[in-house]
Amino acid sequence: SSSSSSSSSSSDDENDGFHKKKKKKSWRVKLYRLNNTDGSWDDRGTGRIVCQYSSSKNLKKTTTTTTLQQQLGDPTLILKSEQDDHVLLSSRVLLREAYQRQGDNIITWCEPYVPEEQRHEEKQSPPPGVDLALSFQDNAGCLDIWRQITRVQSRAAEWYSSKE
Repeated sequence: SSSSSSSSSSSDDENDGFHKKKKKKSWRVKLYRLNNTDGSWDDRGTGRIVCQYSSSKNLKKTTTTTTLQQQLGDPTLILKSEQDDHVLLSSRVLLREAYQRQGDNIITWCEPYVPEEQRHEEKQSPPPGVDLALSFQDNAGCLDIWRQITRVQSRAAEWYSSKE
């Protein structure tokens, strides 16, 4: 049974061995984390990133931010290692906090605390937020993820202003 897609599909991401789910384009990036001791950026791995949306209704907490996150489709940046496909980063798109774009290929932000109930492995007090950077191989990828972040944030801003 042949599908309606033609066999002369574009080759931009077809032959890099990556199976795309739901035609979401993934971009090759390197993840860096700021080392607070010496101020250098530590390489945390290379992989493929997507901005994933879900309609998960199974969140117990009903804070304003959580329900807004749900309404927006709980947008999350997911970065999977190109070595073994394990998740290097799973970061909810922050609704108010500032992401910064540096040049054509880099997005930086400060990842806030992980809420207590989501912290199973370590019991010591959490670090006061972690500075992260994504360095994109293609500036088209940087632009794509940047647009998705800003779209989510502008929708969140509209929602906040409608509540004030």
